[in-house]
Amino acid sequence: MNNSSRALLAVVAGFCDTATFVHMDGVFSSHVTGNFVMFAVALVQGIEPEDYLKLATFPVFVLAVICTSVFLSRRKRSLPHTLLPATLCMLLIAILATAGALIQLSTNLGELDMLLTLMMVFALGSQNTLHHFLPGPLTTVMTGTVMRTTAILTQRLLSDTDNTTQRADTKLAFAMIVSFTLGCILGGYSTVSFGLMSSWIPALILVWMVVKNRAQRAKPDALR
Repeated sequence: MNNSSRALLAVVAGFCDTATFVHMDGVFSSHVTGNFVMFAVALVQGIEPEDYLKLATFPVFVLAVICTSVFLSRRKRSLPHTLLPATLCMLLIAILATAGALIQLSTNLGELDMLLTLMMVFALGSQNTLHHFLPGPLTTVMTGTVMRTTAILTQRLLSDTDNTTQRADTKLAFAMIVSFTLGCILGGYSTVSFGLMSSWIPALILVWMVVKNRAQRAKPDALR
């Protein structure tokens, strides 16, 4: 997986994490362990029935990892294959969110929002799983990326060496952190304006990545 693909996936993760956090009053779809903190805060301040959604994200995330691992276990380890479950899930989220917003009838939109949030958690869990099959820095959790970048920079300062690999790793990490931040900003503004219908943005990014990478892999080696 090239660096531009990792940066785009970081945008998707930042967007989705912020979208569910804004729309569902403090629910992370990517940094799901943060939901335990938010649930603890709710316990202290006065818990509401919807706060249990924060706990539900963890088993859904784990289920996504299991399902995606099973799906990929007998398939070729390429970016289009590894992204397919997350892409299909994100497209379904966008379609359901749009349908719910347009109809605005009968069904409880609060319950629909909860379903869409858990589906987004599933999509991000699936995206996170691809790193098991395509090793490299995580695109969904930036705390690990910040730690690794800081450690590399500290080593470079202490050893006073200029390692090409470390330099490349640092540049990629900074690019991913910036991309994740841009995704967060875009997700925040879009969700405030359009609700979870804004999930069309990450859905179309994933579709474009799958289509583009499939097309590239289909080209004869001589034309690459």
